[in-house]
Amino acid sequence: MITSIRIQGLRGIRDGQIDGLAPLTMIVGANGCGKSTVLEALGVACAGPSPNAVFEALASREWLGLAGMKYWFDDNGAVVDATFDSDGPVGPLTRGVRVRRSQTDPRILTVQRGQPGGTSSGPLDGYIDEDGAWLAVTPAVPGQVPFALQGNFVDRPAGATARFQGGRFSSALRTALSAIKLSSWYDDWFKYLQELRPNVTSIESIAVGDRDEPHLFEGKPRIGYPLAYAGDGFRRALLLAGAFARAKGGVAAIDEPEVFAHPGMFGAIASLMRLVVHDGTQVVFATHSLEFIATVLQVFENEPEKVAVIGLRMDAGVLDPVVIEGPDAKRRVLEFGHDVRL
Repeated sequence: MITSIRIQGLRGIRDGQIDGLAPLTMIVGANGCGKSTVLEALGVACAGPSPNAVFEALASREWLGLAGMKYWFDDNGAVVDATFDSDGPVGPLTRGVRVRRSQTDPRILTVQRGQPGGTSSGPLDGYIDEDGAWLAVTPAVPGQVPFALQGNFVDRPAGATARFQGGRFSSALRTALSAIKLSSWYDDWFKYLQELRPNVTSIESIAVGDRDEPHLFEGKPRIGYPLAYAGDGFRRALLLAGAFARAKGGVAAIDEPEVFAHPGMFGAIASLMRLVVHDGTQVVFATHSLEFIATVLQVFENEPEKVAVIGLRMDAGVLDPVVIEGPDAKRRVLEFGHDVRL
């Protein structure tokens, strides 16, 4: 588990340190205060010496090509220092990760990890093409921590016109589900999904015309329909479950987990997060919803040591966090009211 993180030169954050991260950490603050960048910085810290994992964490937003990568870092690169506690896969230690893009060849992303005691690993290079795909990568040395970042956008498959125009069209959701089916964490994914949708009995591929499409089956007797017809709320449930399963034992970073959810689902999402934390995964998420924060604090009211709320402010690129934790966190958050969003 990461207990503190220091960020320098990453996107809009020139400098800042956040202490007091808990097994379940909620980050609140105004738009543009650096919440999403903090989530990405956690991915950099977990990636350790792996250039491809660093790239994956930082490329979660829209890809602007190699020229757009200049907005990822300061001229001297970005540095992320994170402190891992003794229960983590690599703890207890504080390690730094420096990320630079080559000044002579924009395809090269160089990652160097600092070691305890002031020594550092040799730089490892990743090679990227204009489309954001890896051309080659130096094999990573041990030290990577499981990590998954889930943004608040949801993939929508193309409509009927695109299907007619492109016979080989496959939505990102369909591709992701196919990968999940073949992954080692499928069982965890389905367990977490059922926390949000208890009536789900299976997800199966059914022939539709000349292709196989994933279908959702619920209830008894079973009723099934194509996942391509599912709404954004259910799609988000699939993605949340996938992020938690993929990050098991490490860090799951979620941007606005309550997006697309009916308020009546807040309790189910919070209960899922408690299950994920008990499975040994740290959950850090950003939100603007005081109602969702209050629900999470209520679900964890018997385990206040596992929860923290961190309010972020940023002035001229410098972070100024406010940490709210402990048994009276819910009262203090509610007293802050809208001000907790800073």
